[in-house]
Parts: sequence; structure tokens; C-alpha cells
Amino acid sequence: MSDDAELLIRYTESRSETAFAALVERHHGLVYAAALRRLQGDTHRATEVAQTVFISLARHAPTLAHRPVLASWLHTATRHAVIDILRAERSRRIREKQAHPIDSVNATTSRPVDWDQLRPLLDDALDHLNESDRSLLMLRFFGQNPFTDIGAKLNLTEDAARMRTTRALEKLRAHLARRGITSTSIALGAALTAQPLTAAPAGLAALLTTGVLAAPASATGLSLTLMTATTKTVLAINVIALFSVVTVVNNTARLRAVLDHLTEQNSQIVAVRSANSQLSATVVEAGADRGQLKELERLRGEIVFLETHLKAVKPENTQVLPKPSIEPPFPGIFFEKEQVDVVPVVKFRPRPVVPSGTGGGKVRLDYIVDENGKVRNVSILSATSAAIGESAAASLRGSDFDSAQKDGHPVAVHMQQTITISAATLVSAGAKGTIPPPKNAPTIRAVPWF
Repeated sequence: MSDDAELLIRYTESRSETAFAALVERHHGLVYAAALRRLQGDTHRATEVAQTVFISLARHAPTLAHRPVLASWLHTATRHAVIDILRAERSRRIREKQAHPIDSVNATTSRPVDWDQLRPLLDDALDHLNESDRSLLMLRFFGQNPFTDIGAKLNLTEDAARMRTTRALEKLRAHLARRGITSTSIALGAALTAQPLTAAPAGLAALLTTGVLAAPASATGLSLTLMTATTKTVLAINVIALFSVVTVVNNTARLRAVLDHLTEQNSQIVAVRSANSQLSATVVEAGADRGQLKELERLRGEIVFLETHLKAVKPENTQVLPKPSIEPPFPGIFFEKEQVDVVPVVKFRPRPVVPSGTGGGKVRLDYIVDENGKVRNVSILSATSAAIGESAAASLRGSDFDSAQKDGHPVAVHMQQTITISAATLVSAGAKGTIPPPKNAPTIRAVPWF
């Protein structure tokens, strides 16, 4: 069975609904029972608190992935959620119970602890323990885990887990004694072990999973039946945070792929240079005469010539991905084309030029038009040839657009476009008004733009 940390990592990295559903299924009973105790048996508000806690778990998943055990954090999050809902509803039930004389909650060491007296004070006592002690008690008495499993989860031996749990139980007993419940650690442990099990309502796990995982899909129109106005506000904030995290992760993955490609190319260049140096050193050390050196230079020239012609005879329909260019990630928020009211309209686009003999072809480009109509983050998804791809990308970078509009405001928009470039017209070298090209310069051809 996967532990909590592994499930959180899977949810953080791949947004795995299965992993998050497993977390909810594993811990929803604990959260619901803790909320029910704090809310004096109010099942409706306990369900709402459970919803809030698991939404908070989804938002904090990246920072919680290092924790092997979530029980203590979930118990603390339940406490905060209960406090928030009680404040929002302006309920004074907890304050009224705390105002009663402590003498009303009496117990003696000569008889077992009364669960009805212990229940109102138990969670407050648990809150005063440190996280390590609270985790041990939650796993042992609320999760019903044997000491063997507790030791495995906390990297302890079975005996060490038993001793630490005993010490944590003694600390809990001492705190309860200050609140008027006097007992022995053994009696307190027996009361916690025999506590009435509060079963979560049937279908609660599915309801919580559906509610939390549906939150990132849309920041508007959320109408969960069991959510108050305060909970909806918190959920909207969480949706924005999750959307930002997804955007950053996508940009990081794209940049990492570009860097890996460049690193591979650099390694190939270093290998070629090393081989060339070794060849030159071998010729010099062998006492080659000037004729041998000239022959070596001639052979190198033929290699360059053959490589150039090999690129020129590639089939036109061959998909060649050109060397990517690195641009910094887009710093702002952008929308997809389908999300804006008015899509960008091109105002100016320079004609691309390619070396003579390249021919036409197709290019698929990915880019962002910012709120000022400038083209940003151009990347080539596929191209018939490297020259065609780079030419189309360079022309697109120099283009100007009327910016996209959403709700009457200019916004940045993410675009993808497949472009077909036809080879029909050549630029006349030395035409009127132009500077004649230098001698032996390659012929540059103007390609009709799309």
C-alpha cells in the first residue's frame, strides 16, 4: 500500500485523481470524527469541515509531500476549520462550555474515565501536545494501528513506538488532569481504545473527492450543496493558486526539454572538436609534409560540402525539428484562444526569407501574443526543414497584432498555427533601391507570406 507521502507526490506531479481519492478514503473518517467531536455531534457542519480540510490538503500538497504521516496535520487543519466556521456563524457554544466551572467535569482514579466527560476536552488537550506526540496518539487510538505499523511509518522499532506512545499518553493525561479529569494513563488509554467509533456517512469519501477535484476545473459557478459562503471564498482562492502552480510546472517542463536538447548538441560538438584535434595532432606528430596538410584541408572541405548537399536532398515531407531557441518564460497570466472575446488580428508581418534552393514547406508554431500585441515565446513544434522553421519563426517574432480582448480589457493569449509557405518569387539581386550583394554571397529568396 502506498504511504501518504507517495500519494501526495503523485497528486502534486501528475494531478492524479486516483492518488487523491486514496488519501480521502484513508483519512476522511478521522477528519469527520474529529470535527464531529468539536462540533458536539452536528453532522452537517462536520461534513462541511471535512470538505474544507481536504480542499486545504489539495492546496498544500507540494509542501506536505515530505511528511510520512498526515494524521497530525489533518487533526490541526480540522481544528482551524472548526474555529473558522464557528466564527463565521457567530456561535458561542464553545465559549459557553468553557465558561462552566471545571468542577462539573469530575472523574476519579478509582473508576474508568467517562467518555461523555472526556469528549468535550479531548481535542483541546491534543492541540497542546507537540506534533510528534499527537501523531503517535492519532495513529494508535484514532487510526487503530498496531505498534508494528506505527514504527514502520515513523522509522522506529516496535518497542520504541510503544514507549513513545506511552510517554505521549502520560502528557495527555497530565493536561486533562489540569482540566479536572483525573485518571491513570492506563485508564485513559482504555477509554480512548474503547471510544464509540463515529462512522462517516456513506458516500462522504466520494463527495469529498468529487468536490475537491472539481475545484480547479472552473473558478466560477461552484455550487457545492454543503458549502457556506466562507468556504466558497476559500475554494476560489485555492483554485487560483492551483492554476498558477500548473502554469509554472508547464513552463518549467518546456524549458527543461530545451535545455536537454541544447546539452546533447553541445556534447556532440565537443566530441567532434576532440576528434578533429586528435586527427591534427596525429598528422603533425607523424611528420606530415605540406602536401599532406593540404590534402587534409581538402578532405575537410569535401566533408562540409557533402554535409551541405545531404541536408538539401532530404524529402520535403520529412519532419525536421530545428535547433530550439531559449526565451524566458512568459511572466504574466495568459488565456487560451477559446477563452477570449476578441482574438488577435495581425497588423504587420514581415515576409520571411530563406536561402535559395530551400523550397517551400509547412511549419507549426506555438506562441503568445501579449496584451500589447507583441509576439512572445515563439517555439517551432514541427517544420519541413530547419531553414523554413527558423524563417517563419523569425518573421512571426517581428509581427505586430491588435491585442486580444476579454471583458473589455487587453489580455495575453496562447496561440498555435500551422503555416504553409510556397516558394514562388526570388528577390532580384541588385534591384533598384537595394545594395548589391557581395561577390559569391548566397542568393536570398523572398517567400510569399501566408
